[in-house]
Amino acid sequence: MLFFLMIDIHTLLYDHIRNLQYKCFYLLIHGFFYSHILCKLRSLMCSYYNLYR
Repeated sequence: MLFFLMIDIHTLLYDHIRNLQYKCFYLLIHGFFYSHILCKLRSLMCSYYNLYR
């Protein structure tokens, strides 16, 4: 009984940790992606600004 309980707790913890890792990974990728897009947009805006100044 105790053995099964230990296994259950372990799997729950493992799932939780894996979920956290996945969320961190997801946030990291999205942050990178959005910052990349924002950089592109900012450089485009700067070039347009310099063009029409």
